[in-house]
Amino acid sequence: TTLPTTMLAVISLGGVPPTTGFMPKWLVLKDTVFSELAPLALALLLASLPSLFFYLRVMYLTTLTTPPATTNNKYKWRMKTDLQKTLAPLMMLATLLLPLTPALYNTT
Repeated sequence: TTLPTTMLAVISLGGVPPTTGFMPKWLVLKDTVFSELAPLALALLLASLPSLFFYLRVMYLTTLTTPPATTNNKYKWRMKTDLQKTLAPLMMLATLLLPLTPALYNTT
């Protein structure tokens, strides 16, 4: 269930058109072209291509390749975590940090 969400988030980071990451990139490029800075817009567009290549490469390696399967390791490659043990400290931390949220809104 988390794989499609992760893939969509990574594609959105690259700024592919049907995702939400495309709109900020489009607005910046449109404003630079309207400000008669077309070479800067072209440089921004070309600079985003390596990041898109990197994101897609990471997603390919994590989803479509086989993980290492060594049997001589002492520990398993992917350990199962107990949700009960991690949920309590995270909820306590979130509750303790809750009074700091108004300070975040007042600083901007």
